[in-house]
Formats: sequence, structure tokens, C-alpha cells
Amino acid sequence: MAKQKAKTNVILPEKAFECGVSSSGIASVSPGDYRRKSNHNRVMSGHPVSPGDYPWLVGVNLKDSICTGSLISRRYVLTAGHCLAKVKNVDEMHALIGTVKFDYVEADRLKLGEKIKRFVIHPTFVNNQSSGFDIALMELATPVTYNQTIQPVCLVDNYHESFHSMAFVVGWGHNNKTESHQEIAQEGAVPIGSFSECSDWFQYNPNYYICAGALDRGTETGDSGGPMLVNQDGRWWQIGVTAFGIDPIPGPDHRFSDVGAYSRISTACDWIRRTTYGEIKCQNIKKSPPIKEI
Repeated sequence: MAKQKAKTNVILPEKAFECGVSSSGIASVSPGDYRRKSNHNRVMSGHPVSPGDYPWLVGVNLKDSICTGSLISRRYVLTAGHCLAKVKNVDEMHALIGTVKFDYVEADRLKLGEKIKRFVIHPTFVNNQSSGFDIALMELATPVTYNQTIQPVCLVDNYHESFHSMAFVVGWGHNNKTESHQEIAQEGAVPIGSFSECSDWFQYNPNYYICAGALDRGTETGDSGGPMLVNQDGRWWQIGVTAFGIDPIPGPDHRFSDVGAYSRISTACDWIRRTTYGEIKCQNIKKSPPIKEI
């Protein structure tokens, strides 16, 4: 009988992984063509994601809460400033990378995730998020290795939103029925709004924030720090970070109106580059190289 060849796992070189490319193939979806039916979970009107759908998705595991973040390189995670505002030292935080599941026994929760070397909150941030820039960086103690479920997202330096166009948000936000966070990360589509649509509800600086959300479309506690994404030519670009907004307002048929502000990535590019010592640079969404076959 012929000998059988031993099965081996193929490990792709890290240079084969490009930013903003989903290993699940979902990257071909247009932001205007949300592909799943709503089930009224948070992300509001969201749907559970599968491993590899958003390989840059990060769970920010904190002492008293959880947030969401995005992997922007082998060493850095982007999240919201208010998520880290009460953190006193790096032992109070970990980063869950390469998974869409955030399920734990409370006593063991702080043991979950990668250790953090340092974190930096944008210098303009204050507890009143609307008067500063609600964004922060976490540096991992040990750089990650890229694979099919761990890859970076692209950061855009020149995004100018079109009102009422659609963007995607992802996170582990609260379920609007149980007020507990989702065990499986949720994705959803949100319409981008005008300055007046958000300023009717709260004060904010449009140079720092993107306004988005509508009836049954928005984010909630636990989604904070997560990426706001658009798709361009099969590549995902992060244009914002989930920051703050109004509490969901009940409307007809028990549906909720949810408007929020998302920290504008393009405004933060210089700060991100300086804080990462030049490691992370935003890219021009129109001049990005074509996606290569891996």
C-alpha cells in the first residue's frame, strides 16, 4: 500500500497579508448593499459575524467593562479614548485578537487576551468627548502573527463622506433586550448623516467626528472603540472609531432611533503616525494598490 503523505499546515508569509482584506471574501460587498436581515441586536440591526469576516476586529478587555477596537499593525490597536480614560496601568487591560467570540466566566475575564505594553489617549480628549478627540492607541506587549483571522485594517487619510451613504460598524455592544454584551460580535450598516442631524441631539466638532445612525441602525455600549468601515474596490477602509451618541430613543413598533458620533480617522492620521513612531501611516483611498491574489 502506498504511503500517505503527512498533512501539513500551510503558513503564508506575512508579506502576503494586505490591509483591509477579509479572508472570508466578504470584502467584495458594497457598503450600500447590506446583505443580511435585521434581528434588532446590537450593533443595532446587526448580525453575528464569522471568523475571518473582519480579521482586524479586537475585543478590548478592561477591568470594569469591555470595548471594541481594530488591529492596525502587528503591534497596535486603535480604540476610543473614553474606553481607556479610567485605566491606571496596563495590567488592567488585554486585547482579544483573532476571535469573534467574547464569552467568559466573570472571574476569569481579566485573564483573556494579549497583554498591553502601553496605551496613549489623544491629548485633546477629556471626559466630555464632544469637546475633544475620542480616540486612543494600545501597543501590544508581543506583536501578533498574521493569519486568516488576524490581519490589519487600512486607515484612510482623505475620506469625505457622502450624506446618507452607508458604512459598516462592528462590535460586541449590548443587546437592547438584555442590556448585556453580545457573546458573538455583531456587524451592521449605518447611514452617514449631516452635521445638523447630529447637532440636533448633541454638540460635536465635525472636524473630529462623523455623524451616523438612524431608525434601528446604530451602536451601543460595548461597541465603543470599534471600527466604522467602508469598502473600496474590495478593500476595507476604517474611516471612523465608534465614540459617543444619544441613548436609543423608542419609536413606532418598538424600534429605536440611534444617532452617534464616530471619531474621524483622517483627522487623526498625523497623531497616529507620531505616536507609533512612524510605523502606521494612513493611505489615500484612491491611490491604494490593487489587491494581490494570495
